[in-house]
Amino acid sequence: MSNIIPFKSAYGAPDSSIDWCEPNFMYSPYVAEPMNTVSNLSFVIFGLIGASHEISQRSKPAYVLMHLTISLIGLGSMAFHATLRVFGQQSDELPMVYYLLFYLYQINQDKFATPCKRSMVIAGLLTYAMIFSVVHVTLKTTTAFQVHFVSLIAVLVAQTYDRFRTTHLEEETKKLVRAFFCFGLSAGTMWMVDYHGCTYFMNDDSLFNPHGHVWWHILMGYCAYYSIVMLKTLDESEKQKPYVIKYDNLFRLPMTFRSVQANDDLEAQTCLESTASSPSEDTSNEQIMTRPRTKSEQVTV
Repeated sequence: MSNIIPFKSAYGAPDSSIDWCEPNFMYSPYVAEPMNTVSNLSFVIFGLIGASHEISQRSKPAYVLMHLTISLIGLGSMAFHATLRVFGQQSDELPMVYYLLFYLYQINQDKFATPCKRSMVIAGLLTYAMIFSVVHVTLKTTTAFQVHFVSLIAVLVAQTYDRFRTTHLEEETKKLVRAFFCFGLSAGTMWMVDYHGCTYFMNDDSLFNPHGHVWWHILMGYCAYYSIVMLKTLDESEKQKPYVIKYDNLFRLPMTFRSVQANDDLEAQTCLESTASSPSEDTSNEQIMTRPRTKSEQVTV
């Protein structure tokens, strides 16, 4: 692929193993691929929105960390597409694996009944992440990373199906599952179009460039976000915990709320009001009972 490079890179010669389908450093020496860089804001913004919501709902810390990892993926991918350097590429690819390991832990968490087992599993996953990081940084093997990444996704999808296949799901949860697969398959399609069709799209005879990798970022931002909400609702459905899914935000992202939250708040408010009113009533009664009688109130026996 021949790219027009009107500016010299401010980060040194590009040395990433992949050069995506967008002319490099056309507008600035600081951003190699502007559209591919900016489109990663979907990961960053969606991850922060999700983490903020889960914190407000006092959800499991794992869900908060998973959302923050999505934001980290976006920041790493921005570094990759802005620089086209190996360190940027690894900053993009490694958090993707870390996120899948978070998911792997969460989907199997109920199997770790004791704190000792949990600690062992966490230590094992951390060791795996460290070893993979060292190997990936050292060998810089793109194909091996892609095979490893897809294999992990296949394992997680299979484990998710195996755990929840007998769980009764409400229609709203089924909608989440369908949307997750729809976003994921659409994103994968756009990635393949961009990766394998770039020679044609960058040719002068091409009518237009669909910027498939931009769509990959946007669609995968939604897919990653949906994967966390899907896992959470599946888990709560299995445990028969009532919840409500709402989409009332700018990006139409699903958010889960406890369906009894309003009742809990009402009960708490009622309790506070009754507690606040009780002392005054008791005090007034006490004052009535202890007030000395006047002469007119005294009864002569």
